[in-house]
Amino acid sequence: MAESSSLRVRESTSNAGCRLPPPPAAAAKHCQKLASRHTHSRPPPFHLFPHAGTPGDVIKPVTYDPFREEGDAALWEMFDDSDCPSLENAAVAETEDLNVCKKAVAKGQLKGKGIGCFVQRGGKTVFKQCTTEAAMAAKTTSKGAKLFIIQDPESTAHTRMMKAVQGEGLPRLRAPFENGNLFIVFTIEFPDSLPPTAATELLKLLGPPKHVVTVSEDDEDVEVVELSDIDPVMSFKEYVPAENDEDDEEGGGGGGQRVQCAQQ
Repeated sequence: MAESSSLRVRESTSNAGCRLPPPPAAAAKHCQKLASRHTHSRPPPFHLFPHAGTPGDVIKPVTYDPFREEGDAALWEMFDDSDCPSLENAAVAETEDLNVCKKAVAKGQLKGKGIGCFVQRGGKTVFKQCTTEAAMAAKTTSKGAKLFIIQDPESTAHTRMMKAVQGEGLPRLRAPFENGNLFIVFTIEFPDSLPPTAATELLKLLGPPKHVVTVSEDDEDVEVVELSDIDPVMSFKEYVPAENDEDDEEGGGGGGQRVQCAQQ
């Protein structure tokens, strides 16, 4: 049985005039226009020879994707029996569906409105406009409430560090004579196999392994399994349950839950 097909959010009057950021498609179109101008306004062709740093520096793999939509990978930390009543309410939703609430902040009507935490209790979710630091400072004990605080982006800045050339990127928005930074995306190709001699040389460079196996394949509580290459996207699609007509009749429509506003 599908749940309610809409998330009704009541926003405070102070947020009624808040403007949402431009959609990603418009931003991409603007970048393409700037790139075209940038190409024609450049002097004769030239080459950049970037230096990665001092000899011996290692370029570490980065899992951060700079082209993903903002907010896609926001992380939340949960605190049981906690609330922050001193912070002003920004919006209220008549649901405790965690995925729906996170989606409303990341991609829905609350995107770009500075939501730093939300509290769930009694079938409702209250969203707060604040910073991560303010939410942590205002956190108090409240029996039966669940407090979700968004992770501070600065705390994970070290995981997003990428090699770049300062001042050699595309022209800046509303400042065409100023250039942004040119980020370099490195694609690392690993060999399919290594000869024993090469593996020995690599061990000399990388040092001893961090984790040493302390069990044997013959132990009673050990099960030997085989690794194989599997596409996680296809694996997910294979186990997605089929949508039925009953969900459509209740307003699901196969498109998930929609967000509706109701101004106070």
